[in-house]
Amino acid sequence: MQWGFKIALGMCLLGVDALACSDNGFVNYVKDESYDFFDASLVGLEKDSPLYYLSTDFFQSTSYNDRSAYYEEQKKKINIAEWYGYCNHALTQKELEKLFYTSYSYEADLSAMTPIVIYRQSFKSRLKNGAFEGYLSYLSDQMRYTYTHGYAKTTEGAKEFNRIVAEGKRLMEQTSDPMLKLRYLYLVVRFDYYGGNYAKVVEYCTQYKNLIHSPHPSVAHEWIDAFHAGALNHLGKGVQANAMAATLLDNQTNPYLGIYDFRIKNDAQWQGLLKSAKTNEDKARYFFLRAQQWKNSPLHEHREMATFGSHSIWFERLTYMVLQDLHASYYRGKHSPKALKSYQLKRDYFVQTLKSLPNPPFVEQYALLYLDLLEQKPLNAEAFERLKHQKATPAQQKFIPFLTYLNRVNGLKNQEELPNLYHTLFTLTPQFSPTMKDALIHYTGVKVGTLYPPKSIQRTIFATLTPQYDVDRWVSVDYDGMDPLALENYWVKTPLSPLEKHIFDRYLDLNSSARSQILGTLFIKHHNYPKAIEYLQKTSKDLLTVSDYNPFNATFGGYNRNGKTVRMTQLSYAKKMQILYGMIAKDPHNPHHHFLLATALYNQSYFGNFSQSSYLYRPRSNPSLSDMDTTGIQKEYALASHYTQDPELKAKIAYGELKLAYHKTLYPNEVITKLNSTTLSWEASEKLLSTDRVKRSKPFAQHVRSYKATYQGTQYGQQAIKACATFKAFR
Repeated sequence: MQWGFKIALGMCLLGVDALACSDNGFVNYVKDESYDFFDASLVGLEKDSPLYYLSTDFFQSTSYNDRSAYYEEQKKKINIAEWYGYCNHALTQKELEKLFYTSYSYEADLSAMTPIVIYRQSFKSRLKNGAFEGYLSYLSDQMRYTYTHGYAKTTEGAKEFNRIVAEGKRLMEQTSDPMLKLRYLYLVVRFDYYGGNYAKVVEYCTQYKNLIHSPHPSVAHEWIDAFHAGALNHLGKGVQANAMAATLLDNQTNPYLGIYDFRIKNDAQWQGLLKSAKTNEDKARYFFLRAQQWKNSPLHEHREMATFGSHSIWFERLTYMVLQDLHASYYRGKHSPKALKSYQLKRDYFVQTLKSLPNPPFVEQYALLYLDLLEQKPLNAEAFERLKHQKATPAQQKFIPFLTYLNRVNGLKNQEELPNLYHTLFTLTPQFSPTMKDALIHYTGVKVGTLYPPKSIQRTIFATLTPQYDVDRWVSVDYDGMDPLALENYWVKTPLSPLEKHIFDRYLDLNSSARSQILGTLFIKHHNYPKAIEYLQKTSKDLLTVSDYNPFNATFGGYNRNGKTVRMTQLSYAKKMQILYGMIAKDPHNPHHHFLLATALYNQSYFGNFSQSSYLYRPRSNPSLSDMDTTGIQKEYALASHYTQDPELKAKIAYGELKLAYHKTLYPNEVITKLNSTTLSWEASEKLLSTDRVKRSKPFAQHVRSYKATYQGTQYGQQAIKACATFKAFR
């Protein structure tokens, strides 16, 4: 099939996604969906390797960074181990890490001592290896310039550049140490590559090919090959460069470079590369690499590979990656008819390819069963039995109990099944990568949650385990709407299951102190201050929220925020509230106590200066209908007014009632309902919050005029009328 036609045909299958989601075909994670049931051990890699993990479009920068970071760690680990053996353990691995990997600012000061010079002095007495010391001296010399781009293009720089290259070649030829000889060659190749001398790099790699591919094991072989592939690319030798890049896939330390350095520009180049293939395995490798340009169609590469290389590791790994793409497409399809159509087209094409195989290997049989379970279909017993008897590696065998487990979770019917299920879960998860372990626990939690009644605490908490647009799986629970007594009964008085304990500790970061703070906050919100004190006393000081404003003060500001006059914790606030309620019980006719209580209740409300004492996620973007329930505040204002004849106190009370009226006018029930609508745009939200509604309100205008008429003769009333802009709006 010609190259141009393949791209066009590929877009017929993939274009639905691109048009439907406006996302360039990238994998989107949507709310309450997507579980990463993928582990690289299925295809012969370390289980946490990101090399063939398709989290998003393969060529997106984050994917490159994930792979680069992972293999940089592998490179460091293997390199240090190699030098550790070479030094005959004279230096520890930590010391070698300091020697070779301490950061150094190459651009800042070319005369500054490198870490190698600094640490070499302290290690000198133990090294007793003049050849190695000479290597370190040369490495330090080169480090000053290796990453100083453009330096070699200046007159002075070119002279210095040539000196360093010549010195490296001299030292390489002079030493009889095979390890150091290869390392010197690597340094010369690296220096010329960064200097833009790509022809020289290819020349060295040709001249010293026996040294590069000598039996002496070293990661430097891999690093030189990577520079060789890059240099060929820069020189426009596409077929040779791609053939070289393909060999990098077998590297321990930089196989991802094989993927990113592989580029097919036209059909002629592709045909030339295929002709260079000596075996079907080589050919399959090329098809696999071309499929990594995900904007084309890996499904077509997969089908073509099936005709000649269905038992190749590259066919297996492409199956693994396409399966990931289908997994994400399935979840997108649950939220969009067009995306669903795209998923079905791709799935049918993929399944047709796999079912055409006369003797499908383990991964391909596994893929078919996995797709059925993904779509919540019961496990096909006959197909599963075949998989159990299929030849597989020990790492692949663990995916058989995984399928069994997933089938059990999908078929959950009642809570009696849970103890055995949890036992299986925590026996199974240690065998998989952290990502897949998290996915299994999250998926289990969400399914378990459906066994509990709607709006129950268990269902609410388990439902939050669904990922929400982020791969780190940060989750939150809306505790603000929960009954604290019910939550206390669940958390404190009822034994928790292993899954619940794990969820609280691992995903919700809820140790006993954090849970006490949540309960204490909710009890404040529900005005149960003795219970609040009980739990806030068990809370560590760093978790207690603090107010910079006195919640017992009433000021002219809308939120009673008037300077940092006090620092009051939730615990001290709850204790003062308990004392205040006790004072009212003893002297129920004291107007000042009722006024203090009304002020404190206002300040712990959504609109007050200490709302964080009774809200776990305050400030929230918009209030809820329950936030507007000011019955308790109004009751205390009414009692204070009833029991006093003091005009100044009455003016303060009436001003507090005026602020409540303002909030009621700005946030009527219908506005709150619209503000919390998920479909409301930011512009529409801003329009809804316009104070024009307050200005147009005749009842509120009358309330303001009534206050002015009644209290303008009091000292407090005069201050309020002067300080508050609302009075200027209603002259």
